[in-house]
Amino acid sequence: DVNGVAVNGNKLFFGDDNAFFYCYELSGKKIWEYQITRPQSGNELTLRGNIESCPVLAKLNDDNELDVAFTVRGLGVIALNGKTGEELWRQELT
Repeated sequence: DVNGVAVNGNKLFFGDDNAFFYCYELSGKKIWEYQITRPQSGNELTLRGNIESCPVLAKLNDDNELDVAFTVRGLGVIALNGKTGEELWRQELT
């Protein structure tokens, strides 16, 4: 289940209900994927991620590439580097 996509040039950004967010070339080649995790008790990480919004593209760092932000049900907002898929920041609900 995908709730929205964003396109910039040759890049397609989208997330799913299974704790993953992706960036693909429009030709179908995967550029990167990001797995959403949430810390639990101790040092355990659990998958958690039902992406509920269309991705938003904006320049969020200094690399002149558009980055991506989206909401995750029950977690908050996550922003990723649009070039690498690395997490830039997250704002968790409390």
